[in-house]
This record gives sequence, C-alpha cells and structure tokens, in this order.
Amino acid sequence: MAIKANASSQGGEVRKRFVGVGSFRVLGVNPTKAELEKFLGRELSKEPEYLKNKQDAKDNNKPYKQLRVTFMVQADHPDIVDKKNKATLETNAALTEPYKDTISFFIDSRYFLSHKNGIDKVQVVDKYGRFVWVPVDQAKNHQIPMYSNGPAKLDKDYRPAYRGEEDLTKFILNYLNVTPIDSYNKNTGEWITNPNPEDCEGRLDKIKDYFNGDISELKEYCSYLPSNCVKLLVGVQTDSEGRQYNTMYSRLSLRNGSKSYTPFFDSIAGNAEYLKDMVFSNDPTGAIENIKEYKENVKETDLSNKAQAANDPFAEAAALPEDDLPFGSPSDSDPFADVA
Repeated sequence: MAIKANASSQGGEVRKRFVGVGSFRVLGVNPTKAELEKFLGRELSKEPEYLKNKQDAKDNNKPYKQLRVTFMVQADHPDIVDKKNKATLETNAALTEPYKDTISFFIDSRYFLSHKNGIDKVQVVDKYGRFVWVPVDQAKNHQIPMYSNGPAKLDKDYRPAYRGEEDLTKFILNYLNVTPIDSYNKNTGEWITNPNPEDCEGRLDKIKDYFNGDISELKEYCSYLPSNCVKLLVGVQTDSEGRQYNTMYSRLSLRNGSKSYTPFFDSIAGNAEYLKDMVFSNDPTGAIENIKEYKENVKETDLSNKAQAANDPFAEAAALPEDDLPFGSPSDSDPFADVA
C-alpha cells in the first residue's frame, strides 16, 4: 500500500490551550520582528507596527496618535522556576513547559475629558499612580474633590491622564510590586498612608515621549527586576472560522502575591459587552482559577476580547471602545490649557 491512512483525529501537532491565572515574568516590551520571532519560535509575516496616526471621527477628524504597548511574557514550567517562589509554583503547576505569549495595552494622545449631568470632568493621575475623575474647574487649580465619605485619595501633584494609561500603569506597578501609598486595615476599617511616600511613587512621567516613539522609560522598567512576576488572566477565543487560540486579558493584572481572583471575575463581568466568544475558566460558573489546560467541552461564555489573535500578535485590534467612559465621550482638549 503506497499511501498510509490515519484516523481523521490524527494529524499535526495540536497546540495546547489554557485558561485561568498564571504568574508571568516580563521579558521585554515592543520587540522587533526578529526578537518576537525568537521569543515565539516561529516566523512572522511583517514588522510590528506600534505607533499609528489616527483621526477622531467624532471631533472633526482631529488627528491623534495611538500606541500599542506589547509585552513579551512567560509563565514558567514549575521545574524551572525558583523553588523558593511557592506562589509561582502553585499558580503554574498545570504547565508542562514554559508558556509564552504577548499582552498588549493601547494608549493614545487624547485625554479623558467628558461631560455628563452638566459637569465637565477629567481623569487625572497623581504621582503615586492613583487615577481619579475630577471636575475640570477643580482640576485647573489642582483641588482635591470631596466625596460624601471625605476627600478623594489623590495628591495635589496630578495631571490629566491619557486614554488607556490607567491599565498600563497598574500593570507596571503590579509587576514591579511598587508599595501602595494607601493600605486598608481590615481590623480597624481605616485606610493607612505609608510613612515613606517616596517609596510609593508610580506615575509614567515620560509618557508624552511614547507618542514620539520613545518608550525607553518602559524598557528601563522591564530591566529592573527580571525575576519579578505579575499575575495575568489567560483565555481561549474562537474566531469567525472556528479556530481557537489563547489570548490575554489586559484590563486587569494582579500582584504575584494575590490569592483572590475575584477581581478578575468582577472585571470580566463589568466588561462583558466588549467581550465575544471568550472563555476564561473550565468551571461552568465562570469561577477564575489557577491556569489549567482548556477543556473543549466547556460551554464558552458570551464574553469577548477584541485583542489580537495569538497567530498574529500584531493583527489590527480595537483598542478602547469610544463609549468606555463613566462620564460620556472623550476629548483630547487640554483642561489645563488656560492655566499658566
């Protein structure tokens, strides 16, 4: 017999897919084509394009810049991680080999400025990496807004935040394990301010340079503590042709020492309208667990992620939905433009 037949279930190598939370090391940011090919172990068809010129159709086609910030991350096989890092050993216990992927964040040169209920507000970030929405008239004078339970947790040294900056900043702070300026005491029910605030600073102060293609600040951060890990959520997405691939959830990250994954579950529920054909758990209830091999008999949740497909790390992706704002439509108008 000149032709050897195989059962239809046999064939080429089947790539394993995973769901759940893993501990990931950060190995680089915005790699070149050659660097990414070496990292992923396969060829790519084109050079990565990170910075794009765009126009805001809702604002007279006003030009702005959008930057994709892509990190190369790896969740190690337990045999090759530091045996002293018990959290990583437990979280990545289901892996039989190092799991490599990319996670992307989108930022653009427009500020978050909106109008709702007769009030103009702008999202700001202080030097400790805290993000708060402040009425524009107060922001111009760097005032601290008052809530029913007291003043906002915000330092007067703040500036307008760019779209997408919050998720990126929190990823960096969690990865570098920066000490929070405020901590909650469950016993007393009080917030405690760190007595050494200089250890808690966490703002991307060179972010304007990013829109000129200079991300040296991010590259520097990636070199600080190469053994550090950050907890990230992995999901399986199905494309229009029925192909499945892993993708990573970029709207939330946790510190490596985090034991509760409830924030991931809550974040997914809160962003369900932007998710499609995505599943993050083998548990029918959607409970988020440590990373596990994906079981195909699990019904996929009608959630989604408009991020790039794993087979093309640089596929066009919707960055941030235009209506993804608590106060309405964004604008890149500078709320501080008339302040000396």
